[in-house]
Order: sequence, then structure tokens, then C-alpha cells
Amino acid sequence: GIYSSYDWSVSTYCLCGATPPAGSDLGYGCYRPCPGNTSQACGGSSYVSVYTTGATPHWSQVVIMPRSPNSIIEHTVLTFGGGSSLPGVSTLAALDVRSFSTELRFVNVTQSAGHGLLLRPAVAAGSPPARPMTVEDSDVSDNSRNGLMLASDACVSSCTLLRTQARDNGLSGLYADVSSFSTALFDTCAFRRNGILSGDGTPAASINSAVRLVCGLQNSTFSFRSSSISESLSHGIDASGCTVDVQDCDFGGNGDHGSEYAVRVSV
Repeated sequence: GIYSSYDWSVSTYCLCGATPPAGSDLGYGCYRPCPGNTSQACGGSSYVSVYTTGATPHWSQVVIMPRSPNSIIEHTVLTFGGGSSLPGVSTLAALDVRSFSTELRFVNVTQSAGHGLLLRPAVAAGSPPARPMTVEDSDVSDNSRNGLMLASDACVSSCTLLRTQARDNGLSGLYADVSSFSTALFDTCAFRRNGILSGDGTPAASINSAVRLVCGLQNSTFSFRSSSISESLSHGIDASGCTVDVQDCDFGGNGDHGSEYAVRVSV
């Protein structure tokens, strides 16, 4: 956990860190009453009081590099990732997949300080991947920013997501910004209760859709089958420059500003 200490020598000054101070022990040198609660002891002569806060520090990320194509990731749980040493809101993804033709099954990525899962392989010209990217029976929920992100050439040989959910993420459940012609199929997936925060961590206005799609080339196609795309703060699907194909999906409860759409497609 994260440790905090109270230093009596500077009155009410507190320090925080991820590890306890060197030489910490259960000594009895803390005897002076705390200014805010005199029934408790806060430090003493040459002593500081050290407490565990119960908070969990976020580690950085797991990266699958381009030199590891055709990787398979199964039965994996990643929590409290996405941490960054830089000031401000983290833009790291807890799981960053940069290799093409990767298969993920039963992968849960939750509680990230940044994004949950990022798929962003870069395919060399003239060398299309042998098989599509696939994500099955996985969960990317309760992350501070986007749950699932598709970027670059992630779906140049198609993406298939089956029985996967992205819920309660701060921005979108799914955010795709693809530069190449792409095709993606989402079958029996759930994108629910997303868009609860804006980019700086404050309550959002009408900006965060359950699914946000940005296509660099028109005619890239995203297909949704028997999926729940619901209860977002903004639109259900907000697509720019993409072809959207929807069948047997639930769009209930999206938007609370009176100007949102179940599906909004712009050129």
C-alpha cells in the first residue's frame, strides 16, 4: 500500500510514498498528541508516525512488442496498471499490444489509471498479417480512461471480439482511431455505463460515447451483432468516416442531455 508519515518536528506536515521509510519499526517514541485528534499519538522526539493508507499504487504497463507476432494471451488478470511517472492524467494502457495477429482469451484488465487494453500493431507495407486480431471472453472495465482502444493497423486484417465487455470506464468503452482500411466484428459484446468522466477527471459533458470510431479511410467497416451499447453519458455509437453495421443490439439509456443519438455517423 501507500505509506504516509506525520513529522512532529514540522508540526502538521505529512509525507506520502510507496514504501515505508528505511529503519521503520514498532518503536515507542511516538507520544505527542496529534493536533487534529489529541487521543492519538503523532510522532515524538526524533520519531515520525507511519501509517498504511490502504491505497494501491498503479504500476506501469505490460507491452507485447512487434517482434512477438501471433502471440496468445489467456487467463490473465491485470489490475491497477496504467500508472505514469509524468504529471497529469495517465495516457498509458495497462496492456499495450503492438504485435499483429495476437489472440486474447479470458483477459481481464481493470482499475487502470489510464486506458485498459490498447491494440496498436503496425504492419509493414506488403506484409499483411496471417490472421486477424481476436479478443474473446474478456473484460476491460472500471478503467480511468478508455476501456478498449484500437489504433493504427489493429484491424487491417480484421478484428473479431466475442463475448467481451467494457463497462464503467471513464471515457469510452471502445475507442477506435484507425489509419488503414479496417474491418471489425463485435459479437455478443457489452459496452455499458461508459463516459462517466472527462479527460481531466471531472464529470463529463456530452463528449464520451459508449463506442467512438474514427476512420482515416472511408469504407472501413465496424459491425455489431447482438450487443448491448447502453447507458453511456453520451451517444451509443459516434462514428466519423466509418461504415457502421448494426444488427440486434440494445441502445437503451444513452445520453442525458437531450441531444444524443443511438448511432451518429458523420463523414
